[in-house]
Amino acid sequence: MDKAALRAQVRERLARMPPARRALEEELVTAAIQATPEWRSARSVLLYRSVAPEFSTVGLANAAWRDGKPTLFPVTTPEGLVLRAASGWTEFRPGWGGIPEPTGPVAAASEVQLAIVPGVAFTVAGERLGRGGGHYDRFLAGLRCPVWALAFDAQVVPALPLEAHDLRVGRVWAASSIQ
Repeated sequence: MDKAALRAQVRERLARMPPARRALEEELVTAAIQATPEWRSARSVLLYRSVAPEFSTVGLANAAWRDGKPTLFPVTTPEGLVLRAASGWTEFRPGWGGIPEPTGPVAAASEVQLAIVPGVAFTVAGERLGRGGGHYDRFLAGLRCPVWALAFDAQVVPALPLEAHDLRVGRVWAASSIQ
């Protein structure tokens, strides 16, 4: 199956997910991540500003802000992803592709101690299929910290049609992987 067809198939699965199932999976994974030594020891975290039907990062962002962790979010520019800090939801404005972007100060990738990234589909081995722009693949190549992905069980597939530039993540967090 090619990438476009797989993206369409996974998006269809996500569209059919009952809201209660989505909420349960998000709650389980969010709690499991917060219980890890990596989350607890990270002085700063990189999250993405989730938009439907993505796995929500609201719980993780709220937890990071409660804990006083500097929280960084990517902003898409013509040159690639740039990181900006945010300390609350009121610091976001509409951005590229309709994704809200933070308006806080620019931060260096070297500040990130734990990165949590989005994707459309994943394998349990950490293979990741994004939206197709390659922004995260180029950005992730420069990170020197643990990189994790959030996924609904419906996004985890046996195999992906990957190319040489497609980067893996260190761990895919899905409800089925923590139960």
